[in-house]
Amino acid sequence: MASIKRIDGKNGAVSYKITVSNGYDVNGRKIRKFKTVKLDPYKFNTELKRQNELERLAYEFEKSVISGVYMDGENMTLHEFSAKWFKEYAKEQLTEATHYFYLDVYNAYIKDEIGHYTMSGLKPLRIQELLNHLKNDNVRRDNKEGGLSSSTVKKIYALLSKMYACAVNWQIVNDNPCRKVQPPKAEKKDDIKHFTPEQALIFLNALDVGYTTTYKAHTRTDDTGKKYTVPEYTETHYIPLQLKVFYHIALYGGMRKGEILALTFDDIDFKRQTISITKSVSYVNHRLIIKEPKTQTSNRVIVVPKHVIDLIRQLKLEKAKKQFELGTYWKNTNYLFTTERGEPMNVSTPYQAFKKIIRRHNRMIETDESLKPKQKQSLLLPDIPLHGLRHTSATLLIAKSIDPKTVSARLGHSQTSTTLNIYAHALKSLDETASTALEDILQAK
Repeated sequence: MASIKRIDGKNGAVSYKITVSNGYDVNGRKIRKFKTVKLDPYKFNTELKRQNELERLAYEFEKSVISGVYMDGENMTLHEFSAKWFKEYAKEQLTEATHYFYLDVYNAYIKDEIGHYTMSGLKPLRIQELLNHLKNDNVRRDNKEGGLSSSTVKKIYALLSKMYACAVNWQIVNDNPCRKVQPPKAEKKDDIKHFTPEQALIFLNALDVGYTTTYKAHTRTDDTGKKYTVPEYTETHYIPLQLKVFYHIALYGGMRKGEILALTFDDIDFKRQTISITKSVSYVNHRLIIKEPKTQTSNRVIVVPKHVIDLIRQLKLEKAKKQFELGTYWKNTNYLFTTERGEPMNVSTPYQAFKKIIRRHNRMIETDESLKPKQKQSLLLPDIPLHGLRHTSATLLIAKSIDPKTVSARLGHSQTSTTLNIYAHALKSLDETASTALEDILQAK
């Protein structure tokens, strides 16, 4: 039977301590569980209402203790609770990628800082201090200058808040202290790196340009063990077709890297010239996994130009030929983008190749003596990230006055406002064009 004791605090504050006995431990001592509750004086403004509510809380508390559901937040540390949360909630409710991301973040930035606090003892001020501390120098694991970005700190805050929200539902604590903490404001992304229309065309043309590699003279050994000298020679190479296809899809489809890498030939409708995006690839816990797209609206079907479909058709024929040559050594995964044996392509491969293409193109332009300085300047490509191809796709669409709702749907954004916030630079440019057009009309009259 649960017992209820009134506790009078300072300034007239009143709380109630509920005690439940739950058998005996191995030493014969009674096992008691305690829970302190406060009642809203406006809601429970009569003795009868207070008594009924206390009896209800006592009954629920006693039931949770006897059934083994209740865990003591006043004695349990955050670290002890985290093990339960990751096992019972994160592993079951979150995607594998999110689960491992949260586990990594917890071990890196939370465990040693506040993991020793009890669930009830961790106050909003200490959480606020932690979030502020993460913005300081010497916090990053990669030893780079500056603290963590605001977006990363917000994710750490979100993790703590999720854990405490779950703890409230599990009746371990009565309140989520994160609600009284101010998370960092999101940093403005004013510098969205992308290609201009001219630069995008230069990049696409660069995909078809061959490049030479010179091999210095060296010694080899034949099958009989005899050594022989190979003179210096030069070979011409071309960018692999599958990488060429990847970059065309990124530019013309505006898709995310993980979405492109997850494509199979079953996702391509060659007649309708469409691509179905239903999954994504990510690298989690040192292995590739297939997961659901970023948001529900990320499941979408987009139309791409005929020449992109033709490139994919060529790639399909190339894969079939490769499979015939390798026989049982080929892993028939049906993915568009693969290793030499047909296994899914590593997530870092498109990025590394993209950077090489830009560097190689710029080096070729800079060393071309037939070009004048101004010509060289106009032909050089900026060093944008791979995700910049997605930004380029969206920016060019908006610049062509395609309405933001259509662009948002094509990109798979959950809300049109997301598109408007990210691509404000393109909308500003469009607004300036509209202003100029109005000026020309009015001045003409």
